[in-house]
Amino acid sequence: MFDPASALAPLHPGLRNLPPRFHQALRESGQEDHLLVFAWELARLPEPLEERSRRSLFALALALLVAEGHGHVRMPLRSQEGDAAWTFLKACGQGSLELPDLLEHPAIAPLVGSPGEARPLILEEGWLYLFRLHRAETRLAQSVRNLLEDPPLAVAPPPETLYAHPVVLSREQRAAVETALARPLALVTGGPGTGKTSIVVALLRALLHQPGADPTRIALAAPTGKAAQRMGEALRKALDALDAPDPADQRLRTELPEPRTLHRLLGWNPALARFRHDESHPLEAQVVIVDEASMISLELMDQLFRARAAGTRLVLLGDADQLPSVEAGCAFRDLVSGLPDTVQRLTESYRMRAGDPAGRHVLLAAQSIHRGEVPDGDLIPLRNCAADLLFEGVERLEDDVPAALERWFREVVMADDHILAPAHRIYGQGPHPWAAEDLENFHALVQASGRARILCALKDTGDARGVEGLNALFHQWMQPQTGQGLRGGTPFYAGEPVLMSVNDPRRGLFNGDVGVVLKVVFADEVRQAAVFPSLEGPRAFPVEALRGALQLCHAMTIHKAQGSEFDRVLLLLPQGAHRALSREILYTGLTRAKRSVTLLAEAASLSFAIQTPEQRSSNLHKRLSDANSNPRTSGHPS
Repeated sequence: MFDPASALAPLHPGLRNLPPRFHQALRESGQEDHLLVFAWELARLPEPLEERSRRSLFALALALLVAEGHGHVRMPLRSQEGDAAWTFLKACGQGSLELPDLLEHPAIAPLVGSPGEARPLILEEGWLYLFRLHRAETRLAQSVRNLLEDPPLAVAPPPETLYAHPVVLSREQRAAVETALARPLALVTGGPGTGKTSIVVALLRALLHQPGADPTRIALAAPTGKAAQRMGEALRKALDALDAPDPADQRLRTELPEPRTLHRLLGWNPALARFRHDESHPLEAQVVIVDEASMISLELMDQLFRARAAGTRLVLLGDADQLPSVEAGCAFRDLVSGLPDTVQRLTESYRMRAGDPAGRHVLLAAQSIHRGEVPDGDLIPLRNCAADLLFEGVERLEDDVPAALERWFREVVMADDHILAPAHRIYGQGPHPWAAEDLENFHALVQASGRARILCALKDTGDARGVEGLNALFHQWMQPQTGQGLRGGTPFYAGEPVLMSVNDPRRGLFNGDVGVVLKVVFADEVRQAAVFPSLEGPRAFPVEALRGALQLCHAMTIHKAQGSEFDRVLLLLPQGAHRALSREILYTGLTRAKRSVTLLAEAASLSFAIQTPEQRSSNLHKRLSDANSNPRTSGHPS
């Protein structure tokens, strides 16, 4: 049996005799054993320190990391029911820990600082922070204060035609454009189908009518490669739809930079583990527009605001009701709630139009869940068995999950005519790497592969309700379809969707990028390749070159699916009152679908998720609300 303590002991002998309950508590909290190493790095600092106090400090450091893993920026000094950090402490036998006394221990006190001090732990008003998270929160609040003190922006009224073509903007959409033109900071929040892309197009066109406008100094970004790609495709499609583009529109078409990931925009250097752009080396952009802002973590949002030059417009668009970032904080939600004067809320959705009954059905179910209401049987009808599933609108099935998965594979995935034929093809055999016929087949496969997706709340459940189990099952089912002649154990078959799980800046690939596996000719040899779509064309890499970075993507977590849209979604929830369930995760999963959602979930799981809004502990909202009373109070050294 694998023993984490024995595995970690050579690096950290102090972990050798760690009680098993620490490992068990970590697993129960959904965190991984590598956190033990980081916690021990802090716990071994004080000298001299008796073993009992060192073990308590270790438990506290681990609890702070567990809290961060659950999205919290801080933990309370006193035990609170349901708090992630204290739940962990109780599980590892430290529930009676008196934190105030521990932090005042003569050997431990030097590790604890007040706001403005650079210590590993920061204590503020009964809350304990890791230094870097406290610094990010206070620094972001100060950056916002500084931004809001910028002088008003001079605005030249754009032509009225911008608000009427290629689509007629609603009152809310027009107000969002006007806010973004007039203010240094604009926050636009709205659910699915509220027309955020139309707002960006109108804003870009309006910006080109401002004095000194330069399209090459407009930066477009999103948190993930997939979201940036979708942003670019939507903007290009909208700009191409202009019937009579004026000279400014022509400049946008030819000179506007492509959207990038936030990490690329800010110049992330993995070797140095730092960003190139900050207050000492700000971005040169006149305007920065970021989509899917709800996915931005506290620390990344802090970096974005630090990198903004004085006078630069910053526009953040997203859905504040969606899942917050995987990392700590809910920065966009806090900004929206704490800065009402900069916010434009979008409430009108094109999916409510009579011509889109399927989209309307999905949206009504999502809105009901967002309000905390359990949808009735008319809104989400319960099917008796897998044979009754229609894969239309919104429906739910409690039992017969294996049969439902088999029907999904057979009738949704493999029934698409653009899967098998392009998957069997060998690409790049002609005089040019990607001939017209190759491109046509590749794009058909990418579009078909992206029309439907299985979404899960959990990565691994040990069965076919988690991402790993489902991907293994569908990989097995794909073998007779496109894996003929390949040896057993091949990790990917032609036609299978794959996902980058890490950043690879050298190849221009980033965590969350989705591609497909194809047979591609490299130097006269046919090899399996992961091929990723881009605005410049297909980008192919031998799968062995990406070993360890690629995952199958028949199924993906709801978190990974943020920034994506599919026609159809099969949504699986874990059984019972699972810690991974929340109203936001259910809402986000539903709103990834444009036409249909098939929900494989028990009534108890569905009800628990709807009645459990995700709470993240931070103080950013209050710091933003207090901005006017203390406009220039710095909370932390940089």
